[in-house]
Amino acid sequence: MIGANTKKKEFALLSDFSIELDFTSSTSLTSQLEVQLRRSIARMSTGEKLNPERLLAEQLGVSRVTIRNAVNSLVKEGLLVRCGRHGTMVAERKKT
Repeated sequence: MIGANTKKKEFALLSDFSIELDFTSSTSLTSQLEVQLRRSIARMSTGEKLNPERLLAEQLGVSRVTIRNAVNSLVKEGLLVRCGRHGTMVAERKKT
């Protein structure tokens, strides 16, 4: 993770993916996170788990509410699925 005094923070979502948020942008952190998660999800496999909300919030230096709002939006879109104590996972892709 980049130092706490920087304007951007980045971390590994999983081993191969990273998310970067710009705290100086006029775009909300939730919207930025949704875009970054969407890009990462596109490269992930069905059933692959996201880090827990608490860990994501800590790594990015944002509130759990910000993480939850972004994840909830992607759940509503059908990109992610919540599996109770098993965490949040990439949903099965719809066949077109």
